[in-house]
Formats: sequence, structure tokens, C-alpha cells
Amino acid sequence: MAGQFGTNSASFGGYSNFKGNAPRKLSGLAVTGLILPFFGLSIPGLILSIISLKNINNNNLRGRGIATTGITISSFYIFMIIISITIIFLVYNSSFISVKVAI
Repeated sequence: MAGQFGTNSASFGGYSNFKGNAPRKLSGLAVTGLILPFFGLSIPGLILSIISLKNINNNNLRGRGIATTGITISSFYIFMIIISITIIFLVYNSSFISVKVAI
């Protein structure tokens, strides 16, 4: 009577080649990619988050949401830095031109 009392029919001598519900590891790169933008390192955070997302897909790891959040936050910070630099540049140039014309 194979399979009786909850035994696995594919097991042999108490050992099985079925992993069952083994816990998957959390990607450390995903966590690092999420934390780095908060320390002003948006570009490395974006790169690590993208690399970790590829590793998660290939190696059956946990942390897809963390990697996606790291990509989103890093991209947002980079976008805000570019917008801030553009606004500062435009304000500086417009005030410089208006002062120059007024003289």
C-alpha cells in the first residue's frame, strides 16, 4: 500500500527527491538596492535592484516586490535630481540674463 499514512510514493527509505515547501531565500541585492537611494546613492541602488530582479527570476529567490520598489524609488530620485538641476540652471541663467540686460 504505497502512499498510505501520508508517505510520499516517490520516497525511498524515508528520503524524497521532492523539496516540498522549502523556504526560498530573500535576495540581499534587492534589500541593498532598496536601501541605497535613502543614503543618496540612487544610481548604484537602481543598478543593484535591476541585477537582483534578474537574479530573483533566474534563481527562484524571494524579493521581487522589494527589487521593484528599489527600481521605482531610485528612478524617482534620479528624476527629481534631474528636474532640480534643470530648475536651478534655468533660474540662475534667467536671473543672470535679466541683471545683465538691466545694466
